[in-house]
Amino acid sequence: MNLEIIKPKSFTIKIGKTIYPLRYDLRAFAFIEENLNSVNEAVSLFNEKDLGAIAVMFQAGLLHVGADAYKLLKKVNLEELIRTIAKAISEVTCSDYGFDKEFDWSLLYFIAKPALNFSEEEFWNSTPKKILTMMKMLEEMRKGKSTEILTDNEAAKAFMSW
Repeated sequence: MNLEIIKPKSFTIKIGKTIYPLRYDLRAFAFIEENLNSVNEAVSLFNEKDLGAIAVMFQAGLLHVGADAYKLLKKVNLEELIRTIAKAISEVTCSDYGFDKEFDWSLLYFIAKPALNFSEEEFWNSTPKKILTMMKMLEEMRKGKSTEILTDNEAAKAFMSW
């Protein structure tokens, strides 16, 4: 099985001599919603190149490293930053299983916790794409449809690769 299906690509932005990794897990999306009301509203403002939305989405992607996006904005190539954020968010939200920019937190939590048995930490470190893809894989395994069912070892490696 190709782990690229559930393991998001890495996205970075170079500012001066420092490379900053951007990560958009569920913590990042919660931060976006807390600051811009909803993910859809944030994406709309971001697409309009609203500097406030860009700053919030940049900060959300840097939460895991503790960098201050607001200070870094003065030094970054804005067009490159916008392209990188857009690619990173698209990578973790787009899915072949019907998920796009609308967040249904209750559904994601329900799938991750009781259906996939994620811990709180695993839930918040996950992405919408990963949760929904894993749920689809679980459904296919249960129905016997998948010809590429993960072995226990492959599944453990997939989880541990984050």
